[in-house]
Amino acid sequence: MIVCPGCSAENSPFNPRCTRCDALLSEEPRSRSTTAEEHPSRQSTSRDEHVSSSVTIDPLASTVVVPDGGASGPPAPPEAEASLDLRPGTKLGRFEVLDRLGEGAMGVVVRARDHVLGRDVAIKVLRPEVLGRSGAATALARLVREAQAMARIKHPNVVTVHEVDASAGQVRVVMEHVEGRTLRAFCAERRRPASEVVAAFLQAGKGLSQVHHAGLVHRDFKPDNVLVGADGRVRVTDFGLAGLAEGEAGGGGAEAGIEAALTRSGSFLGTPVYMAPEQHRREAADARADQYAFCVSLWEALAGERPFAGKTYDELRENVALGRMREPPRGAEMPARIRRCLERGLSVDRDARYSDMDALLADLSKDPAAAWRRGLVAASGLALAGLLVFAFARQPADGLCKGGEARLAGVWDEATMAKVRAAFAGTGRPYAEDTYRRVEKALGDRARAWVAMYADSCEATHVRGDQSAGLLDLRTLCLERRRQEMGALTALFAQRADAAVLDRSIEASLALPGLERCADAGALTAAIPPPADAAARARIDALRARLAEVRALDEAGKFGDALALARPLADEARAADYAQIEAEALLMLGRAARDAHDAPAAEAALREALRAAARARDDALAAEAWPQLIYVVGYLQGRHADALALQLAAEGAVERTGGDTLASARLLGTLGSVLDEQGKYGEAAQHVERALAGLEKALGPKHPEVGATWSRLGTVLLHLERFDDAERATTRALAIREETLGASHPSVALTLNSLGRLFNTQGKYRDALPRIERAIAIQETALGPDHPFLAASVNNLGNALVMLGETDAARRAHERVLAIREKALGPDHADVASSLNNIGAVLEMQQKFAEATPYYERSLAIREKALGPDHASVAASLGNLGSALVAQKRYAEGLVRLERAAAIQEKAVGPSSHAVASILTGIASAYNEKGEPDKARPFAERALAIYAAKGEGVSPIELADTRFHAARALWGSARDRARAMKLATQARDAYAAEEGEYAKRALTAVNGWLAEHGGAR
Repeated sequence: MIVCPGCSAENSPFNPRCTRCDALLSEEPRSRSTTAEEHPSRQSTSRDEHVSSSVTIDPLASTVVVPDGGASGPPAPPEAEASLDLRPGTKLGRFEVLDRLGEGAMGVVVRARDHVLGRDVAIKVLRPEVLGRSGAATALARLVREAQAMARIKHPNVVTVHEVDASAGQVRVVMEHVEGRTLRAFCAERRRPASEVVAAFLQAGKGLSQVHHAGLVHRDFKPDNVLVGADGRVRVTDFGLAGLAEGEAGGGGAEAGIEAALTRSGSFLGTPVYMAPEQHRREAADARADQYAFCVSLWEALAGERPFAGKTYDELRENVALGRMREPPRGAEMPARIRRCLERGLSVDRDARYSDMDALLADLSKDPAAAWRRGLVAASGLALAGLLVFAFARQPADGLCKGGEARLAGVWDEATMAKVRAAFAGTGRPYAEDTYRRVEKALGDRARAWVAMYADSCEATHVRGDQSAGLLDLRTLCLERRRQEMGALTALFAQRADAAVLDRSIEASLALPGLERCADAGALTAAIPPPADAAARARIDALRARLAEVRALDEAGKFGDALALARPLADEARAADYAQIEAEALLMLGRAARDAHDAPAAEAALREALRAAARARDDALAAEAWPQLIYVVGYLQGRHADALALQLAAEGAVERTGGDTLASARLLGTLGSVLDEQGKYGEAAQHVERALAGLEKALGPKHPEVGATWSRLGTVLLHLERFDDAERATTRALAIREETLGASHPSVALTLNSLGRLFNTQGKYRDALPRIERAIAIQETALGPDHPFLAASVNNLGNALVMLGETDAARRAHERVLAIREKALGPDHADVASSLNNIGAVLEMQQKFAEATPYYERSLAIREKALGPDHASVAASLGNLGSALVAQKRYAEGLVRLERAAAIQEKAVGPSSHAVASILTGIASAYNEKGEPDKARPFAERALAIYAAKGEGVSPIELADTRFHAARALWGSARDRARAMKLATQARDAYAAEEGEYAKRALTAVNGWLAEHGGAR
């Protein structure tokens, strides 16, 4: 859950603003950066050391320079003891480590910043134990020679090598940094059609072919050594590194050992399950061995298993040597023509394989259905695509695919940037310039990715020849929609930026729909084409452009405007007689209605959108709509059972997308939100933790949804009283928000406030104060003193002050919150009840029990009506009211309320929670005051048992209260009086160690009791 800063309502991660009071909600993504204190930078090499064995590629000349180190022959292998403890901040020459990307048998891969050239790079640091083996010097010399050749390769499907540095006890290969994942991960993240898998491998094959044309052999081609970028481009990497490993591959080891990259003397290099027969025979490997590995990899990607079985190395080697291939499993999609190509490439006799990679790729690219797909534009009547193809045909060959930047004119160019910057500055917010810089980076990254995919799609058809013209048309249309969405958002920034838009601009920029779908051949070809009639197509194009405007309004927090525009668009879409546009418009209407607090309208639109998506066969849209419907039904309307009953249908939609990781994570997060609202905190935590893992995998650690989910997890863990875990999650969310939004952004105050509330819950009031006071300062500077955002922060301030004994200041704080909430929410809102309850608590601290009672009574009445009689908040009001009545010697009335509070809390949060222990202590106190210690004792003993089981995380004050009341009960009932004195002494010591008026008064009371009963003071 995300807790609203204005009204304390809990909201789903789908909501950028609170569904009750319109306050800003969203969190920023988790960061992997650390402070210098956590990970001090270490200079791994001196300048003098960074010379003799370095291979550097001149970024201007694109040549390799080997500095003269005064030694002849191959460079010496580095020292084995060199450290691989490469934490953020570690310096590697001119590079600074940013984060760790991966780790394997060969070494560690990190992302680093090149401060000289101002770019991010990937650096593979090889393991000292690999380099220390016999023969490593020869292998290293070969690596240096191959780096010289690789540096001269300029091909879109080959990762660029910038530098190989063999000095200072390390070998570091500095390469182009690719945002994306491995080809293995790409194939595994969901079930992809064979055409899409083959298309990706064709790109990899192009890169491998280029390596061969440079006179090199990869030696370890496999899906793990191929990267798929966020732009959809495939790149081959890790060439030549197999030559540095040495070991034994035989001997019947387990398959886990077979998987490891191994080397024997000579040219026996690579990963055994991908190696050609000649490599197993320790013969020299040439380009045909790479071809063999390529065919094993593609077979594995299509069939789900490799062509040769083998649980041990010897078994594998025998099957490979005999060419004994297994049949693909039932249900595997491996077209016969593709299988024929792979079987030839997997020939035992290398001479029977293709002469080179180009010949293999040519056969793999032959598609009998290509002619049918090339007619797709005419058959579908895609006028826009036809015009774009015509435009491509008119361009000269050398400039065919270089028009992406021009397509973004007016969307994100210098003129647009200047307008947005001026509009942001016009809001007058002190953080406007910082926000603009962050938006500029987010949209700049987006624009570069769009241009890269635009070029790649064009080149796939017109240059590389591995994509049909029909698929090019579909990808171009998809990219055009993404361009429209970005243009609508930047136009909103430039023309309508106010404080609310400014505050949402970073999140809105990062929330633009991903480009991945525009590279998803299966999804694009599955869609139902639009009507053939030109006028109908024109109406659909216009509708999509206006839907982009609605999306921009909604992302920027203009919910009322978005809803007003979405309603007539939905009517037009219904009349278009095209299920796809109808589903899109209804989904947007449902989202806008949800964010504008019209839950019934949102539910109706989302249900209608799902029906239209079914007609359109758009599983991705259905997978997006189901979580929103569950949230609207379960959270906004409180129909928890109805919402959870939709889970099975929602999961089915996600499965039909191929198990899309992002869709699955969002569904899990929404279910977690509903379960949390229902009070099923344990189940909620499990769902949110799984959602977090999926979001990190799908979006990376620096996406806003990931940050929001860390914050939500902290809230759920707080409900479960897992305080240390909650603190870690919330602190992580705070670091993300500060990095992403800037330290002065008002949204930073949200997480500061959450952290302050967490410290308050644990009794760490001195720790809470600076966080809360900083949150208030940020909000007052940005928003003014009476903005609804301040309610939650000032409320937490009052809670900390009252426990520190500063009761007058605490009462002023809570009265300020009450005024803000009554004005924003009305007098009967549940959050008004919270303020009334808190004012009562302050009055009780001031010994004004009769004055506190009506505040508690009004709080209870509001909560019972708004939340129901069994809500945990009702128990809080009952507990406080019961204590106040007991203090007025109205014992019977007080005990009835206290016992009802205990029953509610046991049901809501479990019988062993802090909340239950606190109420049990109150009951024990009531019976002690009433003069019935025998009745007090079991309640006090049970509370002590709960605290003892909890261990750490128990408030010292609460534990001291329980011990003191237990001591009174034991003494009064003539039970174990020695234990009574021990408990009272422990309580005294705890009160003495605490600050504040409450602890001082409690200390006076326990000292008086000890003196009266013969104990030491």
